[in-house]
Amino acid sequence: MDDLDERISEIIEIRDSEIDVEAIVAQIRENIRQRRGAHPELFGLELPTFAVGEPLPDGATGDDALAYNLRQATVAADEIGVMMSPVKSSLPLLGPLWTAVKRQMHGLVLYYVNTLAGKQMKFNHHVVRVLQQQEQEIESLRDRIEQIEQLEQTAGQPET
Repeated sequence: MDDLDERISEIIEIRDSEIDVEAIVAQIRENIRQRRGAHPELFGLELPTFAVGEPLPDGATGDDALAYNLRQATVAADEIGVMMSPVKSSLPLLGPLWTAVKRQMHGLVLYYVNTLAGKQMKFNHHVVRVLQQQEQEIESLRDRIEQIEQLEQTAGQPET
């Protein structure tokens, strides 16, 4: 029994003697193995994560961190959407009919999900644009502050 099985057994307790939990888990694992073999493109997906405190490249902080995160947001702003996944049924007689119904329903759901995803991408582009403008404004204000500090230093020095 691996760590996941132990955690599940802490949460769920099956008391029915007619249910063979180990056989069910073995069947689930076998189904997952077969699906991975039949459709590896669906299981090898690398999804972006945005963990709090995620280390930045080369220990970047401050402006570098802002620039890095803004680039990441710009790249990820339009990476939204759902693809059609294979739909099959193992029912002997009604399987093809059920597969056709599921495929049509899946297509309908995808239409609405991707419509929403399109709106989200449009919003993301506007937010990224605003953030880029804010970054430029911050840089401009920092330059002005630096100029003022230099003027104050030269004004406070006695003439020679």
